[in-house]
Amino acid sequence: MKVGVDARNVTDRTSGLNDYVRNLLAELSKQDLELVVYCQEAYAANLPGIARKDLRFVPFDTAFLSGKNATYEKDRFAAVIERDRPDAFHNPFGFGLPPALSIPTVLTVHDLIPLRGEDELSGQQVATFKESFGRSLDNADSVVCITEFTKRELSALCPDFPASKVSVIHNGFDSLTPPKSHDQFLKLQKRYAITEPFVLYVGSGTRRKNLPMLAESFLKIADSIPHQLVLISKFDRPETLKTRKVVESAFAAAGKSDRLVCTGYVDDVDKTVLLNEADFFVYPSRYEGFGLPLLEAMSLGRAVVCSDILPFREVAGDAAEFTDPGDPDSIAAAMRRLATDETRRRELERLGKRRTKRFSWEKMGREYLQAYRTLAR
Repeated sequence: MKVGVDARNVTDRTSGLNDYVRNLLAELSKQDLELVVYCQEAYAANLPGIARKDLRFVPFDTAFLSGKNATYEKDRFAAVIERDRPDAFHNPFGFGLPPALSIPTVLTVHDLIPLRGEDELSGQQVATFKESFGRSLDNADSVVCITEFTKRELSALCPDFPASKVSVIHNGFDSLTPPKSHDQFLKLQKRYAITEPFVLYVGSGTRRKNLPMLAESFLKIADSIPHQLVLISKFDRPETLKTRKVVESAFAAAGKSDRLVCTGYVDDVDKTVLLNEADFFVYPSRYEGFGLPLLEAMSLGRAVVCSDILPFREVAGDAAEFTDPGDPDSIAAAMRRLATDETRRRELERLGKRRTKRFSWEKMGREYLQAYRTLAR
């Protein structure tokens, strides 16, 4: 069986979507499949386990939701794919599927954030997404959602799309390994002026991540717990720099600037070191498609405070302290509970470790293989 996979978005950067596609390809390369992978030539080395003869180099503009890509998809991409005659073609990014393919197609939908207005996109970017996503749905023979929540969102926002064509395959994740030496943390502690104990957040500073609410919640309990709040986030765009300023101003106004650390970007190694040393992990996001940071924290044995939203319930099960993302008192109470109740914290650490065993790249790869075979029959 020959399967074509669209990997045009993959670069050398670390991101949830890039990691997902790389791991998907790594797992598929172990199966009894012939793969054809469409990618950028500059990043061919970032695709593990794929022989160069199985790569097809195609143009791609890395600017998010570029109109150039939409034009290429509509006018030329289908002909490139048709020449390889795969038995199935998989677009794993959720949009950008070319029209008029005669080959059975699988489209993975991760979330519908642009349709919900939960990210800082320009009007042109939203319009490009709507056109590309609508075209992709019109041409998809099968849609895979990464959570039951995303499947519900698809049904709510695109009610005309047949439910019989939609299935759910959970993403895998990379279980994190504790650092070998405590000295790694001591260096970071000195670099960022971190004091122990501390509460850790890892993620972007976009609006839906809810960081001003997290700051307000933490400050409500700052006098009753000894913790610092450490935010690992790049804060590298105008809207996220604004978020950082709001958070820092709130701590300064309360006279507690020393209780906040914003690290900026850290690499995966340093992120793991800080996660391993945190007292617990907090993730107050209002909207997500999955919950990868929860699993990463749990894999290191960290207890988790997170928003009571459907995808987090689906991923975390009973292994987290859930809060109302719109209520600072709710978030504050959950953080105080884990900061002061060691029994509850240890219980969540144990439950979280067990929960992570439900999610693996290997399991995901097997389920996609079955989806391709079903579609190609």
